[in-house]
Amino acid sequence: MQNIPEHEFQEGERYAACRVCSFSKDKKDGFWENASYLHYALYLGNAYGSNPWGALLDLKELAEQPPVKPTNEDIDVFRSLLGSLARSGPDETPGEFEKRLAAEKTMPKNKYVRRGIMNSLAIAGVIPNLLVQTDFGRWTGYEVMVNQEEKLTNTKGRSDMEMPWAAWSGELGMNGDVAKELSGDLYVQG
Repeated sequence: MQNIPEHEFQEGERYAACRVCSFSKDKKDGFWENASYLHYALYLGNAYGSNPWGALLDLKELAEQPPVKPTNEDIDVFRSLLGSLARSGPDETPGEFEKRLAAEKTMPKNKYVRRGIMNSLAIAGVIPNLLVQTDFGRWTGYEVMVNQEEKLTNTKGRSDMEMPWAAWSGELGMNGDVAKELSGDLYVQG
């Protein structure tokens, strides 16, 4: 969200939403009727992948909270996740990785929470993808991101697998440099 450019509403070619940020024209301030449900879903650990609605709600709330300090268990889980990504087979798909991650039982049991974590790491550039370069230091427009979903062959029409996580492949592993840049040496081994 820190990288979203200031912009006027620009309707997408095929979407009734802004091509830059995904907000609708009549909801300019980011206010919408189901904000309480979005808060509830975010507290459960879900993420809102290709649009910034959930992130905006999170930021508004987090701005009023003290910083979160991860526990030793949180650090171990994060390291385990990065290790699992690094050990991925070259042909592993996101769906196969999610199944392996569930079998390893180091992450939350809720698959949507796990997927939200994976998509968040993909948006930040820790998890690279085949179609769009993502980076914590720059914004990728909504329309650019969702247009890439049509090029995916590994989702087989599944609507629950979103870019950029959906365009990952095991051969890409994870970007340890970005993980260290964002998390620090304490959180990332090797």
